[in-house]
Amino acid sequence: MKGKGMYRRKKFKASVRNSIHGEPVNGGGKTILLAGVGVIVVTLCLLYAVSVGQSKVLQREVRDLETKNIQLREKLKKEQIKWGHLKAPANLERSLYRHGVVMRYPTERQIVWMSVVPDLWGTSELPVYGGSQ
Repeated sequence: MKGKGMYRRKKFKASVRNSIHGEPVNGGGKTILLAGVGVIVVTLCLLYAVSVGQSKVLQREVRDLETKNIQLREKLKKEQIKWGHLKAPANLERSLYRHGVVMRYPTERQIVWMSVVPDLWGTSELPVYGGSQ
């Protein structure tokens, strides 16, 4: 007997509901949201891996440049020491003699003495030839 009070099973279209659990078939926005989050996580992991690789390359370059800087500083110190030794008067005379350059200190007649006096307006100073005495 079929009456209004009897339980009736509702008929659903197969495309709308899952036949096993009675839930909607399309799953809604949950799968799209999970897929979006997954894509974002994978993208961030790839960006992190690339940035770590780049930072290691930059660290290697900085280390190489620092060692080169240290080597150049040591070479500069050595050259400054050598130059200081070469500028010593005894070494200058030895190197001049070795290269065949004959030099002597100037005599009293060869020295020119100059003094500085201000001009008429006091704006600049002019050297004045003193000559030898």
